[in-house]
Amino acid sequence: TRQSPLYIVFFAEDKTNSASGSSSSSNKPLDNRQREDDVWERISSAHKFGDCLITISTSNSLSEAVQEASGLVPGHAYAVLNAVTAGTLRMLQVKNPWARRSWKGRFSSKDRGRWTPGLQKALGVADSDFDKMDKQGIFWIDFSDCREYFRSFFLNWNAALFLFRTTVHGHWPVSQGPKIDTYYIGACPQYSLKVHGSCSGSGSGSSDASGVGTSIWILLSRHVVTKDVDPDTLSSAAAAALRDDETYLTMHIYRDGQRLYAPGKPLIRGIYSSDPHVLSRIDISESESKLAQHDVSLEHPHGKPIEYTLVLSQAEKRRDVYYTLSVYSTALPFQLKPCPPLPSNQLTVTGGWKAGVTAGGNVNSRLFHQNPQYK
Repeated sequence: TRQSPLYIVFFAEDKTNSASGSSSSSNKPLDNRQREDDVWERISSAHKFGDCLITISTSNSLSEAVQEASGLVPGHAYAVLNAVTAGTLRMLQVKNPWARRSWKGRFSSKDRGRWTPGLQKALGVADSDFDKMDKQGIFWIDFSDCREYFRSFFLNWNAALFLFRTTVHGHWPVSQGPKIDTYYIGACPQYSLKVHGSCSGSGSGSSDASGVGTSIWILLSRHVVTKDVDPDTLSSAAAAALRDDETYLTMHIYRDGQRLYAPGKPLIRGIYSSDPHVLSRIDISESESKLAQHDVSLEHPHGKPIEYTLVLSQAEKRRDVYYTLSVYSTALPFQLKPCPPLPSNQLTVTGGWKAGVTAGGNVNSRLFHQNPQYK
């Protein structure tokens, strides 16, 4: 089956996921966090559009008490069947693919007192439907409760909507690079993305009818090599061990185009997640696209491309990772290729920095000459 662009949503209002920046004019990197109103608008419009499959997932950290009270499964994905605004309520119709363990909270089949005749009419739910929904693992839930109990929202778009798209596959062995890449990213898998301001020689702009520009979608998918299991079949120790063994992967995007070695300030800073998919969106304004079109030279007769470096990163490397990287664009052509490899000639020197012996202080110190020095 054809892979589809998938967008993982985090809420800007969540204190644990406070936004680190929401526009290109900010001094802070962008990320995937969005306001609740914007998320709802995106979800409801995507459902109405018809070319989008929507799923939501719970957190692995749901306590046993919350599981019992809510009926939800920890670390589990649910399908969204419908999205309806009913008066002041924002309601999602959700299905557990296990066809059991339905929602027990507000507006569940156990909470019939909240189901007014007007709400039943707006959502198309008859009195006889509640038992059927329970048996099928289907339920309605208010969007605010989704924020509380579900960790991520996934929007899976039909790839045929994108005129330009490409996919590459890669392997990141655990032996490649340091365990933690906080200070050195040179050994991380990196890709050069060159976006052209217009189709070669066409002279056409990149904006749509509204003139607001276009977006490039970049999807990083980690290959899942373990079988999804029902946590009810595992002991608490086994379930905890499974959670501790998770891979936390993300992708940082820099405005560069070359292999990078030091982790400076990215254009878009990825959020580390154990979810198998990470997707980012690069918004290219109409003015930026036109500027690139007119930057003509012998090397770039159709305009200089807008260049980015995509850097994969793990919170803590524990095992080999196999992945797929896909790029999608509705209006602008692009080129995606691995960054040049690390230099073949390498030398590692091991030393020490000991107070009173080899730690001579800063350049103004009279003992500066005692600092380690290499020629």
